[in-house]
Amino acid sequence: MLDEAEKRVFSFMLGELKHEFPDFVDFQSPGDKFTQEELQYKRKALFRFQDEIGRHGISDHIRRGKGKELLKKLGSILTLNLSDFSEWKSTFGSKNSDIVPVFQALLAVSNREYEGPQTLDLLFEAIESRSLDASWACLSTSLWALNPREYFPIKISYLRHLADRFSLALPSGRPTAESYNELMAFGYYFRDLIAELKPKDWIDVQSFFWSVAYSTMPKNDLSSPSSQ
Repeated sequence: MLDEAEKRVFSFMLGELKHEFPDFVDFQSPGDKFTQEELQYKRKALFRFQDEIGRHGISDHIRRGKGKELLKKLGSILTLNLSDFSEWKSTFGSKNSDIVPVFQALLAVSNREYEGPQTLDLLFEAIESRSLDASWACLSTSLWALNPREYFPIKISYLRHLADRFSLALPSGRPTAESYNELMAFGYYFRDLIAELKPKDWIDVQSFFWSVAYSTMPKNDLSSPSSQ
């Protein structure tokens, strides 16, 4: 059950969403506009990732030392509207000697349930030991593609705006194991908040809070970097 403050947040968010997507009822009946503009392209990207590369394909590229080829392929599938290719290189590296071990760590941590900061320790150790600047968008989208039951895509500037709107705290700076845990808690909060709308998965949940964040964000802030 939601408390009174949570009910007010939910009511505001649902009102904002229906203003942008008038035919939205719930995730059983999301309406044509919300489906086409928010849900469809994410589901297509996830299907394309699984169909064209998936976990097995990443493992095969790693085994053959084809890190640069892997990075280019993933960037073409998973960039969505969240990042650009330069962020993929800053996150995973531009040399095979960086890309391969970071993806090895990514495969390892994404192959289990998320249980807190320690779940991602191996990945962040691989990133930090190579002095890479991880992007929230690239890292979260890669984790989501490999384990969509546990993770969701993050465009951090939008989520920070949403957090400020509701006096919720989100960490500054680039992702770490600890700050990523705070973003996961943020996602759980909104997943519980909209439970009565019957979201099926993280695509539904993320699309809901992303749409509200976008619609309420000052237009001069819409170009804020996603990785900061």
